[in-house]
Amino acid sequence: MESSGCVPNFGSRFLLIAALCEEGKMGKAEELWKEIRFRGLKLDTVLCSFMIRGYCKSGEMMKAEELYREMRFDACSDATYESLINGYCRVADIDSAMLIYNDMRRNGCRPEGLTLETLITGLYDKGMILEALKTMNHGVCPTEKCYELLIKGLCMERKMEEALKLRAEMVGNGFKPNLDFYDALIEGYLSLGNEEMVTMLRKEAIETQKEEEEN
Repeated sequence: MESSGCVPNFGSRFLLIAALCEEGKMGKAEELWKEIRFRGLKLDTVLCSFMIRGYCKSGEMMKAEELYREMRFDACSDATYESLINGYCRVADIDSAMLIYNDMRRNGCRPEGLTLETLITGLYDKGMILEALKTMNHGVCPTEKCYELLIKGLCMERKMEEALKLRAEMVGNGFKPNLDFYDALIEGYLSLGNEEMVTMLRKEAIETQKEEEEN
């Protein structure tokens, strides 16, 4: 475009960068980004978010973090935080993901259920069950998988009272425990030698299986 004597305006560059970031073509996106900065054009927070999202999708977390730190703390959107959390979880850097999550909460933002699920999955894989459980108490609506991972994790750590409380919360939020949940609970109580609870849970599991077969 510039070779023909036409210089693209900010709006054109914005659209190009956004498209390139979505396609994962960060090299070309960076060229336009540097051009904007060289010309002294005002940086748009939405455009910064696109760049951060692109870096996160391509696994370039250092560049994403640098740009995040350049932005004013109160200028970050929910989408920016979520891109960073998902990006760090994707490269298994759970400590950095938690730092971003804490920044997000301090700024009054809340992650979507799927982002919380990604964070809890990362914490679960690292064996950080209690840390994962704390994220459930911040007013975020969890997904069914969040409950599944946490209940399994609590059962593995033999924290059966907490697991049952979480199951009750899960049912209260409209999710129905499946056989995998019951297997985790039964195994936990078996390890503690609590035959009474094992018997009760097995009966519930059989009833659940019958309901699933009927549906």
